[in-house]
Amino acid sequence: SGGRKRPQTGQKNSCELVCQHKCSEKAFLKSQTAGERETGKKPDQRTPICDKNIQDTSLGAEKKDLGDKVKENQPLPIQSQPGVCWPCPDGTFVKLILKAGTGLDKPKEGSFCQAKDSWEMSASEKWDLVLSNKERGSELYRAGAIAAAARRYARALRLLVVAPPPPDYDQIKAELHTNLAACQLRLHQPANAAQNCSKTLVLQPANPKALFRRGLAYDAMNDLEGAAQDLKGVLQVEPGNRAARRELDRVTERIRARDARLAQAMQKMFA
Repeated sequence: SGGRKRPQTGQKNSCELVCQHKCSEKAFLKSQTAGERETGKKPDQRTPICDKNIQDTSLGAEKKDLGDKVKENQPLPIQSQPGVCWPCPDGTFVKLILKAGTGLDKPKEGSFCQAKDSWEMSASEKWDLVLSNKERGSELYRAGAIAAAARRYARALRLLVVAPPPPDYDQIKAELHTNLAACQLRLHQPANAAQNCSKTLVLQPANPKALFRRGLAYDAMNDLEGAAQDLKGVLQVEPGNRAARRELDRVTERIRARDARLAQAMQKMFA
């Protein structure tokens, strides 16, 4: 009475609906927690990637097998476990994992790896590594892996700085700079390529490969006069070099077209 309307039978109050929803939520959480308790996992906890209590004896055998595969350039399984060697996908280095990170396919985000630094190597070890990186870089370049080859050549040059110079030091350094320049031309880095060719020409002023590649780098940077000068230098050393002759003709034609456009623009300006 009193003008207040009673709710019709069969309709639930909004408070009752909210309370019922909360009760169902609690029941679901309890059942989920019980199920996780049975499986031995906590909520939102991923299965660990690797077992940290790996025995040293089994690790020794795994390291030896993986080391043999690395030497034979065989593909290695992608693992992220302590004490397991992880090879870089492009084959430039191999890491020994001391503590596994959170990455699923490679050690990262907190992994600690062990590698021998250059000051810990003997002179023979440094030179062996320089030559192996140089040879591997040439193999990668021929296979079309230009970026990986460039990293190999760059690493060999870094090791060359701390290695005691042998009798053929200048020859090896010149070849590494020239090869790295070839990679940088393919990677559209003409300025870096020109710098490496210039370093080669300091050691060997008449190196035809360095002159040719620096000429290509100057051409890519629109330094047409510098390109023509280097290409003429190649022909002085190797008069029968067809590639240098072809590039020189192309650069000379570009110079003529540029001068013609410039002359036409000057005529319009003073007409």
